[in-house]
Amino acid sequence: MEKKLILLLTMVSFILGAWSAGCPDHWKRHGNYCYAFIQDVPEDFIEAGSFCERRNSKLVEIESADENTFLRTQITGTHPQEGYWIGLSDILFEGDWLWTSSQTSPSYTDWSPTSPNNAGHHQDCAMFYAPESFHWNDHYCTVKAAFICEMEAQTEPVDVVG
Repeated sequence: MEKKLILLLTMVSFILGAWSAGCPDHWKRHGNYCYAFIQDVPEDFIEAGSFCERRNSKLVEIESADENTFLRTQITGTHPQEGYWIGLSDILFEGDWLWTSSQTSPSYTDWSPTSPNNAGHHQDCAMFYAPESFHWNDHYCTVKAAFICEMEAQTEPVDVVG
């Protein structure tokens, strides 16, 4: 009986540890990805992407409503002046929104009701926009804003307890 209890406690400990494992310190895991929410060092869109790349990551590419909801939940209640950059841009061809890292069109979007609208022209970069309850908005790429980096979570080898 004692051996079974030790085995059960070991398995529970491993499972609980695995939920937070695989991401660098201060990154948050959701599914198979890790996210860093950078608010203290606002950057323009290009600088934000470079910041992420230097950390072996990319500006976030949102693939589903579930992922979008997770991200919005994490940033709701924060107070960035503008919002959080995401890795989406139409800088190459107006109206042709592509994820900057994969160069693919988004299969999921969460634009605010009036976006994208290219107001004032040259609003070529997308963000979770604070004034629109963190729905997506097109904005000037030169604006300094918070941003979200994303990387795949690392899988760790599993020790089999026998």
